[in-house]
Amino acid sequence: MAKEESGDQAAKPVDAPTARRRQDAIGRRLRQMYEDVVREDVPTDFMQFLKEADERGGSDPKAPGGAKPPGK
Repeated sequence: MAKEESGDQAAKPVDAPTARRRQDAIGRRLRQMYEDVVREDVPTDFMQFLKEADERGGSDPKAPGGAKPPGK
């Protein structure tokens, strides 16, 4: 059984169905938040930064073997 924590009170055991309902609700909310973030537009200044980085090209010292970025 899961334990319920609330402030200064001692933790009380929670039955499995109640714990599962809480987990399901948390999971639904996290998925909704993730979808909201995925749907956000990328800021213009960040897109410009990425474009400039692509134009500079060169090798990436952190890439395995110092490989060039894709498309170079």
